[in-house]
Amino acid sequence: MQIEKMGIPTAPMVTIAFKDLALTNAAKRGMPHERICFTPHPVWGKTDEQMYAYLEGNDPVTGKPLMKEVIGPLEVHSRNGVIPSSRWL
Repeated sequence: MQIEKMGIPTAPMVTIAFKDLALTNAAKRGMPHERICFTPHPVWGKTDEQMYAYLEGNDPVTGKPLMKEVIGPLEVHSRNGVIPSSRWL
């Protein structure tokens, strides 16, 4: 959260099991509107195929594609506007 307060965009990822904790923690630290991306739970013990399915699937909170939820907040702002983060991938 300190990085985000310095103006550097972040995209924290949390499993859905810790949604309330993540949102409460962000609010208590002065960032009640922090962009948090959620994955299905659990992630421990999953195969590569199962993890890729999580990443290629939807955020269980927003219902939107998870990777778009991750990449979206990582846009880099410049004097000339917004440079999509995919520029840096």
